[in-house]
Amino acid sequence: YGIMTHSPRSTLDKTTPIISSYFSSESPNKDIFLPQKTALEYNIAGDYHIVLINSKQFLGFTVFPTNQAHNDYTVIYISSDFEARSQNLIHEMGHGIAFLADEYHPINKPPYHFEAPNLTRNQNNVPWEKFLETPGVGIYVVPGTEWFRPTNDCIMMGIKMRLYPSNQNEFVQRDYCIVCSNEISFVLEKKIKAF
Repeated sequence: YGIMTHSPRSTLDKTTPIISSYFSSESPNKDIFLPQKTALEYNIAGDYHIVLINSKQFLGFTVFPTNQAHNDYTVIYISSDFEARSQNLIHEMGHGIAFLADEYHPINKPPYHFEAPNLTRNQNNVPWEKFLETPGVGIYVVPGTEWFRPTNDCIMMGIKMRLYPSNQNEFVQRDYCIVCSNEISFVLEKKIKAF
């Protein structure tokens, strides 16, 4: 289901103030549950709500449920016009569906890293132990941190860009690694059985 809303100004602009964004997407902490309230108002059910923000600037983050007993849903915010929006959405859905962690070096302040099916501080007891015989899966350090991830090529490492000397750079298509794919399948299967 889709609900179109409008704002007097762009909802994402780093140089000018944001005025009257319907979903408060410039600062979702104002009312992070507005997408859920809107869905309830229109009688639209769902476990995940995705807010597409009309902007070419990169934006992607996930707001997790605070209390699943009260039907809180995951809300994902992404830029709809960002060139690599499909990769951005896949990455954020990894967070939203299976609580997968970021596997890259943190570019902003913590907390970017947390114990998860795809990230750990304990290299002697990794959550992906049953996959260690799979080609490409191992115990790889996240550069500049004390954290370990299962592979060096997964969308949870973030969006990847191939740089060329001609400045005609391009985004590289990535998917979930086998560890992350397995966790997503596990979570979705549990949801289906519970339904």
